[in-house]
Amino acid sequence: MAKIFGDSVPLLIGIQRRYSTIIDYKFLEKMQELDKQLLALPLVKSVVSLTTTTHIEAAGDSIVSGKLVPEHLTGSPEELNTITERLRSLDTYNRSLVSDDLKATQTIIFLNVKQEESGSPETIAVS
Repeated sequence: MAKIFGDSVPLLIGIQRRYSTIIDYKFLEKMQELDKQLLALPLVKSVVSLTTTTHIEAAGDSIVSGKLVPEHLTGSPEELNTITERLRSLDTYNRSLVSDDLKATQTIIFLNVKQEESGSPETIAVS
């Protein structure tokens, strides 16, 4: 695992939606709130999720980067279509960040502890 994640301790959370896709205004708002709450925890170093990922694309002769999911969502059909198009535009997102059918997503939480410290009483005692 150290070859993939370095010395950080990763926690993976999978979220599946049975009756709709993850490209839903209310769901994306809840994901943004979850990310904020996770980042506020003392042991969390960073979070990689649908709503924290930076999307990079070419626009003419330039490279443009921005949040995959806008920080201030409107929920408009155009905005949700843009998110879907972005998710479909890079193979990197498929099966790592989202499922092929867009009914599931994964969040990776990196803890601010090293692998060898992860089970120590001091680490477990942090609340």
